[in-house]
Parts: sequence; structure tokens; C-alpha cells
Amino acid sequence: RMQYHALSLVNAGATVTLIGYDGEKCIDALENNERVVQYRFAPFEPSNWLARLPYALRVILKLIVLALKLLFALFRASYELGSNKADHGSSRRQKKRLILVQTPPALPTLPIAWLVGRLTGARVLVDWHNLGHTCLSYALRKKQGFSGKRLPFTVNIYRLLEHCFGALADAHICVTRALQQHLAAAGNAIPRGVDSPPPPPKLFAVAATTLHDRPLSAFKRISDVATKHELFRRLDCQLGLREAFFGGSDVGE
Repeated sequence: RMQYHALSLVNAGATVTLIGYDGEKCIDALENNERVVQYRFAPFEPSNWLARLPYALRVILKLIVLALKLLFALFRASYELGSNKADHGSSRRQKKRLILVQTPPALPTLPIAWLVGRLTGARVLVDWHNLGHTCLSYALRKKQGFSGKRLPFTVNIYRLLEHCFGALADAHICVTRALQQHLAAAGNAIPRGVDSPPPPPKLFAVAATTLHDRPLSAFKRISDVATKHELFRRLDCQLGLREAFFGGSDVGE
């Protein structure tokens, strides 16, 4: 989704800097584009002695390390963008800067994006994909066997900071109407399921625009049977679809 955002911005004439973890390459349209710069860094991997620390403490250390890396990357990108005004357009145009953040993870991404945005004059746009504190709550339940209805202290702090710095952003988009309604229902009593997260405090309500995920125009519907058959043969070799759907029994070719 973030790559599609980046491609749309590039096609609109913007210069884009992508910041993220090491890993797979971006789509070819971004990899081979001179208007796209990538800053990558390794994810936080605790050493043997750090792995023995309580999970909550490891999360805090991870947030600190990631915050420092994000600060360096964003300030570096801002400096290099400012020093290349002559290469990419007029000074007036280059002042229109945007930091587009996908959350989760909400921490430390949202606070760091807000801080750099205020210091550099860039506007901050948040793309809400989920709620970070619910992901953290799920991880705690899975790792520590937490099963209580009340959220742990760590999750409550995460939730408060997520909604606080999220509300400080200049604009918001989200992936579903349900999430849009949740973000806008701050402080209101709305029907919720047992496992549904509580709405954010009234002070932190945000008005997000829903942008559903859509494939690139390069993706086309397969119409002929021969191409479909070849596709599923390759998927069967890679993913074992025949075993998954038919229990390993022979089916017609």
C-alpha cells in the first residue's frame, strides 16, 4: 500500500523518499525511478542477554532504537531534499513537503513524524491500517498468556500516545469505513464486541478519509483458461494448493 502511495506521488511529479526495514525490493516502477530514494535499516534484534528481559522492557528498548534510526533517516532526507532544490524544481515547490506515515506501528513512528514535521515545516499524513495498541495487546496475550478484560498498563500507555500523536497529524486516511467510524467516534458510546477496542478519548477524535486498497492498473483479470491453468500449476508447486484443498488426492489435470 505504501509503495502504491509512493508511485502515485511520483506520477504526480513529486520526489519521494522511502524509509523502512531491509528486505525485499520495491516494485520495479519505484526501484528504477530516479525520483525515488530509499533509506533502509535493519530491524531491532535483541542479543541473547536482552532476549532474557521481560517482554515489556524489550518493547521499550526497541522503541528507543527505532526512534533514533527514524530521526536520523527523516532529518537526512529533509536535508538532502533541501540541498537538491536546483535539481528537482523551484525553491517554492520544494517547501511543500509531506511525511506520509502508515500505522501501525504507531510508536515511535507517529511521535517522530510529528516532531520532524514541526521542525522542518512538513505536513504529516497518517494512513491508519489498524490500531497499534490492539496489536500490542494481542502480542501480550499470546506471549504472556494474558487473558483479562482490562488492558495492561503498557497497552494503555501505548493507546494514549497513539491517539494523542495521531490526532496531532495534519490529515488522515484509513483502509476501511469501520476504522474511519472508530476514529471519529472518540468519546461516544458505540456498540462494540467483547474484543473490540474502546474508542479514543474525545480530545483525540480524527476525521479520516477512507481509501480502500486497490491493485495497480498493471494487474489484469486472466481471461483465457490456458493461462489460468498454468498459474495454478505454478502456485501448486510453490504453495501446495492441491494438498491444502484436496488432501493430496489426485484431481484431473
